[in-house]
Amino acid sequence: MAKIEKILYPVNFQKYSFQIFEKLLELKKFGLNKIILLHFVESYKCLDFIADEFRDKILEDWKKLAEEKLEEYVKLAKGSEIDSQSIVMEGNPRWEILKIADKYSVDAIITGFQGKAIYKDGYLDANSELILRSCKYPAFVFRGSENIDPSTDKIYRWKKILFPTDFSDFSMKVLDYLSIFPQGMLKRIEVIHVQDENLFKHLTSDTISLYSQNDKNRMEQIEEKLKTMGYEEINTKVLAGIPHKLIVEETKKDPETLIIMGSRGKSGSFQMLFGSTTERVTRMSKSPILII
Repeated sequence: MAKIEKILYPVNFQKYSFQIFEKLLELKKFGLNKIILLHFVESYKCLDFIADEFRDKILEDWKKLAEEKLEEYVKLAKGSEIDSQSIVMEGNPRWEILKIADKYSVDAIITGFQGKAIYKDGYLDANSELILRSCKYPAFVFRGSENIDPSTDKIYRWKKILFPTDFSDFSMKVLDYLSIFPQGMLKRIEVIHVQDENLFKHLTSDTISLYSQNDKNRMEQIEEKLKTMGYEEINTKVLAGIPHKLIVEETKKDPETLIIMGSRGKSGSFQMLFGSTTERVTRMSKSPILII
């Protein structure tokens, strides 16, 4: 059964780390009851050439400072009646984050995203990219930049879910997670399917009509499932164009939106292949995204 009860939040103490954490606490109404806070002291970047007697003292001071900072997060979580656990460790987060996720059997991982500007391609740091490409867990992607402050921006006041689907098996797995949100009184959802114009331009009009009718039937089936979950306002759309561009356009119309979409290209260790619709939406949309 899909759930988001325990999440892992790797904290790097960047500008918006604490504001994003404040927003994470609002997931309590959707079942969240524990947060694992993880910070890495990346000593390998600058301490490898320092004598051991100095290195150990510097490392100890860094860890103590990180623990003090994380205590602010722990206190805030406690005030929201959410259990939390802070972990400070030495190492390379690129290789350790997923091990910690396995060790604590988390339901999802939180990752940040530094955007250059609203609706422009953003910069995905190495750790976040690894999580999205290699992680077997759902990932929440939160954006912070010079244009977006998680503590005030309306994109964090979720009033609607946007579920883009291509009807693939991975995309349809999102339905399991959609059942979580009506219990937290988020009962408005929009489902969109984009017929890729690059594929359809090679088809005859009869074939396109057949596809369109099939897409309409699938949308009706999804709508019926969503009604049984408790959604009260359901809007479905079948559009034609470039998928990632139209998905982003939908979020511009209604910024108070949480995007929930499936990953693509799950093969071996890669869940989210470079160039996929999911990755392009993640880079271009300023809205928070839950990737299943």
